[in-house]
Amino acid sequence: MCLRQLSGWMALGAPVLFVSNLFALVFGGMVVFASLGYGVEADKAAGRPARST
Repeated sequence: MCLRQLSGWMALGAPVLFVSNLFALVFGGMVVFASLGYGVEADKAAGRPARST
């Protein structure tokens, strides 16, 4: 609708919102999996030494 009315700045808001939501979901997933120790269990299962933080 915004592009049809030649409101380019308003039309830019939809992709910006999509990208910001995408980054928020990816970051949230990283935090959840890291807090649950998912990477540590995968390293143990693969026989890799534990990481030191």
